Amino acid sequence: MAATPATAREAERILSAAAAGAGLPEAALAAAVLDASRGKPVPARP
Repeated sequence: MAATPATAREAERILSAAAAGAGLPEAALAAAVLDASRGKPVPARP
């Protein structure tokens, strides 16, 4: 299945929903997404 790029507004909504579902602040989830996109290992949740 090919991924379709999301608009900035849709990406923000997706990030907010994912952060709420994971019980994390949005900034922490955004930082993890950026790290993962750069090939850095994402730390496991405690």
